[in-house]
Amino acid sequence: MPTCDALARAARSEVRPLTKVAQQALRGWLNEPRKRGATALFPNTHGGKLSADGVQALLNKYVAKAREHCVTLRSKRVSPHVLRHSAAMELLQSIVRSSPYGWAMRRWKRR
Repeated sequence: MPTCDALARAARSEVRPLTKVAQQALRGWLNEPRKRGATALFPNTHGGKLSADGVQALLNKYVAKAREHCVTLRSKRVSPHVLRHSAAMELLQSIVRSSPYGWAMRRWKRR
């Protein structure tokens, strides 16, 4: 599975696997023209790195839009932390499905 080397907190580097959907989204994003000479992959409005507050503001904006159309989202709390864990569980499930040991992992989980 392809991976992405990401800079985490305290300048620590982490390698993250990329699902096929993430790969397609990232390719599309990289084909977009850069705005204001941005050097960061996900820039703020000034072209610098997107901060944690910036991520939260964008998430709030799009969750509010999604709640207009998705009734079940209205009672749920959505945060970057929740999204991170949702993505981790999706990744785990994709590995379990494609793994030759997946049948054993699914069987163990039922116990």
